[in-house]
Amino acid sequence: MDLVVRKQLFSTREEAINHANRLGLWPISQILEEGVNEEIHWHSWDTHIYVVSGEFQSINPATNQTISLYQGDYMLMPARELHSGNSIKNTAVIYATKDPINFSKPFNLSPDDLSN
Repeated sequence: MDLVVRKQLFSTREEAINHANRLGLWPISQILEEGVNEEIHWHSWDTHIYVVSGEFQSINPATNQTISLYQGDYMLMPARELHSGNSIKNTAVIYATKDPINFSKPFNLSPDDLSN
């Protein structure tokens, strides 16, 4: 599966949740504080990202491509895709996955584990 970005897919938080529900996904809301920089990581599942407010950047470390996402934007991050992220402003996002995320296990996996 390829990375997908759709600008201005939704207008409200409810529209984002409805979109995730129509896809049969489990949405969860999170607030990312301004200046939060994620380490390079990957996930074992596809992650659908809805930016409800603020500004978020996703960075592909292999190409140094930066994708800026703003209120109303959507991105599908494929499973096993190395990436990092930056919260430029205080940002509200909805992450949605096929199955509920088990927060008792690590979900941001190290690049060293990608070959396994």
